[in-house]
Amino acid sequence: MAAYARNVLDTVNYSPPTPQERAYSQQKYQIGYWFQETWTSEQRYDLLETLILACNAGEALQLRGLLDTILPEETDPLKILPRGVFIKVLSYLDPRSLSRCARVSHSWRGVSEVDGLWKMKCLKRGWPLPYVTTQFEQGAWKAHYISQVIQIRAMQAKKEKPVIMIPKLPKHTDESDDDESDEDAEMKVLQDTGLIRCQKQLYLRSCKKMELHVTKSIKRL
Repeated sequence: MAAYARNVLDTVNYSPPTPQERAYSQQKYQIGYWFQETWTSEQRYDLLETLILACNAGEALQLRGLLDTILPEETDPLKILPRGVFIKVLSYLDPRSLSRCARVSHSWRGVSEVDGLWKMKCLKRGWPLPYVTTQFEQGAWKAHYISQVIQIRAMQAKKEKPVIMIPKLPKHTDESDDDESDEDAEMKVLQDTGLIRCQKQLYLRSCKKMELHVTKSIKRL
């Protein structure tokens, strides 16, 4: 029996812990007890931040692998729910929110641009597609919806154009007017001309602002 025990010890290469190892085990146990029982959450976070920042690249990779095993995986609804159920959920979104879903990932973009979603929104507003789509064509109804919105906003911009009032030139009925009245008429014409120029500049500025507003609205879709 003693010979068997000696053989087992030889195969395991057992060696008693050194004083440094015993001190390390005691310190680790003590720190673990403080970390779990006595320290506050701020103190625990401060210790973790200090230790992580002191790690090198290899130690950081090991820590990352350990965290991957501890933390739960991110749940993507598109991977959990069936495709039909996910499309049904997206059908309750408004067009702007539905367009934002396309920015999440490539798979979300493919689902959020399904013709069935945008077809319902177009037909609800009375915007039928002017041509028949093929089975390999996707995104036609979304493009049609965006084009209709652009046309409506362009028509609204035309209706909101400012009215330019062109002043009438003064009529001279009396040929016996003096030079002062002629000078006053000339000054009035010059003032009216300057007013027209100012009104034209204001009109051009309003048109530019309207174009920028329409462009930003298209980018948001």
